Amino acid sequence: MLVACRRLFSLEGNEAANSTFWLFDSPMRKSVTFLFIMAHVSLSPSHALADVVKKSNSGICHDESSRYFEKTKSFTAFPSIEECLGSGGRLPKSYANKHREIELASRATEEANREGRGYSKIYDRDLYEHWIDTDGDCQNTRHELLIAQSLEPVTFTNASKCTVKTGSWYGAMTSKTFSLASDVDIDHVVPLAYAHVRGAWSWPSAKKMAFANDEDNLRITEDNINQSKGAQGLTEFLPPNLAYRCNYIRDFDGIMKKYGLSYFKSEEREVDKMLAKCSSPH
Repeated sequence: MLVACRRLFSLEGNEAANSTFWLFDSPMRKSVTFLFIMAHVSLSPSHALADVVKKSNSGICHDESSRYFEKTKSFTAFPSIEECLGSGGRLPKSYANKHREIELASRATEEANREGRGYSKIYDRDLYEHWIDTDGDCQNTRHELLIAQSLEPVTFTNASKCTVKTGSWYGAMTSKTFSLASDVDIDHVVPLAYAHVRGAWSWPSAKKMAFANDEDNLRITEDNINQSKGAQGLTEFLPPNLAYRCNYIRDFDGIMKKYGLSYFKSEEREVDKMLAKCSSPH
């Protein structure tokens, strides 16, 4: 019996299957066959659980990289993490971040290939901490700017004087004047998302925060123009106010140089043409 078992464990596939038939000639051999089959199922590297994702009774999806994979005995099996999550499952806290980083890296690579540029991490606005209160007076960057650039004394929403309600602001992009703070946005001349994929993604947090709150890069404008501009650069968006365009172009390029940001190759020639045109006598 021992010899038979040793021989069977050394065989693979059809050879092992064919070699078991002679064992069924007696009760003892049937027992040996049963033991062999059970051992083969449990030892085989291609057993059914190899590629299984386990969804525990508490709804957590464990693949083989989870330290709880082997410990999870009561589960629903899925062929992939995606299908497990699609069924309403969730990732363990210990490695949910890892899967998100992989997803973001994949999206960033696809985006870079699509735009014909180098890799950068996916833009996350939260990484650029903006509208901060640097002097601790309860007025953040937005409201400090509204106070500083109002053409008349401002009023506040309440007695704490933290948020501006009214004033008088000139929006150079449209050459219009506004009196309600709620009607204006603070525009980043070089948008945060635009800067991100042109070098800012690699900055430390302190530099990202400084860039997001730099008054040299902030302009008061009407909200719909700011929304229309979005994250577009000079080759995609210019202010409707023709008289202001050259100032805008120079300001934009100045911020790019101040922070060491680089245009895409496809943009460089167009921006150079704009700057040259604005520098030539009219």
